[in-house]
Amino acid sequence: SYAFIDPTRKGRDYFAMGVFKRHKISNQSWSKWYLVDVIFEQKPTKELMYDIALKIQKHNIVRLGYENNIDISFDDLLKYKLKEIGCQNGIVIDSFFSYRESKETKISNASFGMKREIVYPSLKNYSMNSEMGKAMNQFVNWCLNQKAGDHDDFPDMISMFVKYYCEEEKQNSMIILGKDYRI
Repeated sequence: SYAFIDPTRKGRDYFAMGVFKRHKISNQSWSKWYLVDVIFEQKPTKELMYDIALKIQKHNIVRLGYENNIDISFDDLLKYKLKEIGCQNGIVIDSFFSYRESKETKISNASFGMKREIVYPSLKNYSMNSEMGKAMNQFVNWCLNQKAGDHDDFPDMISMFVKYYCEEEKQNSMIILGKDYRI
């Protein structure tokens, strides 16, 4: 499992964490990513560190990315919490800076991959008051011509997951030819 976090920056922002899983179809191909769990709360990142650690443990997350837009030492604090709960799964933590692009540009640029690479849960399966219900509601109601102050935290988190883990993976992967291949 992989996860991505868009941490809380201001008081009204949402903390958005998505947990994504996929399965191997054959030796050379994988399924699409499935959004299987979230943390989606209007709380400061520091207050959610224990919840993040528990999600990592629950889903055996091996790679976690986050937008580095906060002033706390996220990596150190998370590693401390993981150690505190006895989770030692060798997680890789990636920090990404996205100060060059606006959220609207990031989301727009990733929109094709957001549709093609990820399978989303049905809104019918979740209460609209649940974290997944609120997150998916924000996602499906987001549009490029939002007003300033409208929330875009969940679509932004998904766009960064697509940019850094779906699209980058394709660019950095190669197909190993079988032993019967000759030049």
